[in-house]
Amino acid sequence: MSPGSPAKTAAPWALRNPLSWRSIGSIPIAKRSFSFQVPPKLPKTSTRRQAGTKLATSVQTGKTSDDKSRSGLAKPAASRETRRASDDQKIIHGNLAPARDFWSLALRQTSVSIRRLTRYEDCGKRAWVYYSDTRNTFKIKHESCGLRVCPLCSQRYQQRSRERIDRLFSETPQRTIKFITLTLKHTNDPLKDQLSRLKNAFRRLRQRVLWRKVKWGAAVIEIKRNPDSGEWHPHLHILVEASYIPQAQLSSAWLAVTADSSIVDIRAVKDRRAAVNEIAKYASKPCSFKDLRDSPTAAATLYEAIDGRRLLIIFGDWPKHMDPSKLTDSLPDDWVPVQPLADCLREAKAGDPHALERLRQCNIPPKVLKQWLKAIPPPQ
Repeated sequence: MSPGSPAKTAAPWALRNPLSWRSIGSIPIAKRSFSFQVPPKLPKTSTRRQAGTKLATSVQTGKTSDDKSRSGLAKPAASRETRRASDDQKIIHGNLAPARDFWSLALRQTSVSIRRLTRYEDCGKRAWVYYSDTRNTFKIKHESCGLRVCPLCSQRYQQRSRERIDRLFSETPQRTIKFITLTLKHTNDPLKDQLSRLKNAFRRLRQRVLWRKVKWGAAVIEIKRNPDSGEWHPHLHILVEASYIPQAQLSSAWLAVTADSSIVDIRAVKDRRAAVNEIAKYASKPCSFKDLRDSPTAAATLYEAIDGRRLLIIFGDWPKHMDPSKLTDSLPDDWVPVQPLADCLREAKAGDPHALERLRQCNIPPKVLKQWLKAIPPPQ
């Protein structure tokens, strides 16, 4: 600022910067300005050292785990010390906390690395409200683990899958959209082997003459588990644009590529939006939590089977402008941090209209926002 120039005055709803944060500037919005802050930097301690510290803590408390990761290090026990949720996680996860705790126990029975397990435990931390000057709106960012089994990250993956599939069928006449289900005969084979067999059979089916009637489509894997016998039953749900395919011919073709399975289903789609939502649901969550909640061991088996495996298969020759892999935001990435989500929620709970407006622009569903405002702890 040059000498003699008038100083900018912050709006009444401008953020008050605590002494522990460093203000780095101000940005205009609606002819007002507000200060924004830098989120706290993560400690430079390595993941291996953090895991060793947690392990030492668990050894001192007598709660250790014999399971080891791929790196050979023992995993920290699921004790209260290693699984204490932050305020941000209590807000972000909300009703998903029981499912997250269940998967935390299941992941410790797998060969997942300590680094990935630590990312899962930190998912939801450091939640901040961000602002984009180009888009003139706010959004919430937080630590994300990216694991398919994470209840929170699976919702975000489901939304992205829905956008990709919806783009694929956005210009398709509804009369040409078909919903196909392909099943396998029940066996006692390991789930990983059944999934490989299912995908290989589907690849061979797409090479047959009958499949020339299909232009393009999207396929997902659904996995069911019998809680009594413990058997796994994977099958494929496929949404395609195709001309008429007789079910008898499809059944014969499926039997030819599998040698023992002929049960298929094909029907015309009456509601394109509902069909897209159905496919996207299984793209992020192939197995229902109800089929697993009685057995963390079964959940661990599921994770080992789907880890690194593509669950959404998009195939065919679609037009270039409908390419679902090119869903990119053309606007610049100018998101800047404004304030911690917990502080924004406290201001909104106290009746600050500007904090409420920021949360509204974050596109938070009213029901979820109500739960967040109820769960926000008082300032310490």
